[in-house]
This record gives sequence, structure tokens and C-alpha cells, in this order.
Amino acid sequence: MGDAMVAYALQGIEELEWYAIRNASDPQIPNPNNNLREAENQAGQIYAKYGGLTTASSVIASWSLIYTAGKKNGVHGVRA
Repeated sequence: MGDAMVAYALQGIEELEWYAIRNASDPQIPNPNNNLREAENQAGQIYAKYGGLTTASSVIASWSLIYTAGKKNGVHGVRA
């Protein structure tokens, strides 16, 4: 949701490229029983187990995107 607000705020700036990478550490899980407490508990267990890994992969994806966009746009000083 925060990314959508940033996009909305920046939409008037022409030629601005922006990207959003969602951290998958907050899982979207099915809740067929409409039991919010059970769903929150399950999501919390998933986050506790995989949160660090998903955050690390999001950081790597963000770095890769910034690096690639910088190279594409001829930004000087972009280093690996």
C-alpha cells in the first residue's frame, strides 16, 4: 500500500522511473474459515521461519534493480 501512495504522489513527474519490490515476508495466506486470529498466527509462524530469508532476497532484488537501472540510464559511479 505504501508503494501505491508513492506512485500516486510521483505520477506528475514526467520521465520518472520508479519500481516497487514487495518483501514476501508478510505472507498472504488463505483464510477459508474466516478465523482472523488463526490466520494471523499462521502468518506469524511463516514470518518467524522465513522472514530473514525473504528480506535478504528483497535486498538483493532491490540492489540488482538499482544497479541495472543506473547502468541503463548511464548513471556514473554505479558499481557492483
